[in-house]
Amino acid sequence: MVDTMHCLYLGGFQDVCSCVVRLMIDSNAWGVRYGSAAEKMKRSVLAMLPDLHAYYARNGVDNSSRVNDFTKEMLGSQRKPALKLKGVETKTCLGFVAAMLQRFDLGDQGKALFIAGQAMQSIMHIFATHGRVIPDDQCVVLCDHAKRYVRRVTAGLVPDTPKRHQFLHLIGKVRVVGNPVYYATLLGERLNGVLSGIAAVAH
Repeated sequence: MVDTMHCLYLGGFQDVCSCVVRLMIDSNAWGVRYGSAAEKMKRSVLAMLPDLHAYYARNGVDNSSRVNDFTKEMLGSQRKPALKLKGVETKTCLGFVAAMLQRFDLGDQGKALFIAGQAMQSIMHIFATHGRVIPDDQCVVLCDHAKRYVRRVTAGLVPDTPKRHQFLHLIGKVRVVGNPVYYATLLGERLNGVLSGIAAVAH
């Protein structure tokens, strides 16, 4: 689906967040010293939670946008990092991982992911500060941010996915169809359940 929910929140945002969280754990950013790999991951997640909640408190993040149940099972595997969040949770999580990348030195990969996250936040800022029509000069800026994002996530070793290709289409057609926040298919993933229920009753 070429919309902000799937191409950004459940696409680029989630890609960056999942790789940064995995990188912090693999780099032992919180200094977990004992246990098996699985136990260290579990303890790292527990050590990360106070930082996450402190970030939410500092930035006044609404409860509906917070990750309230963060477990190691949400992180996928080392070979295939994942972060199973709701769309609304990824936006604030992106800000959190950006703050952690400024706090921890995670090498060139961390620097690349930080720049990728900044590019995504800049794109969302342009969407948020314009109406349905985005001026031509800002369309050019959007394309610049999109290219910077793709270059940096590649350098950050983020696995390629079809959503990244869809994201480029989303940005590329802004000049023709307008600001994508105005034509997203659904405002929230939970509405999929509502739609499914209506369809079930109709049959």
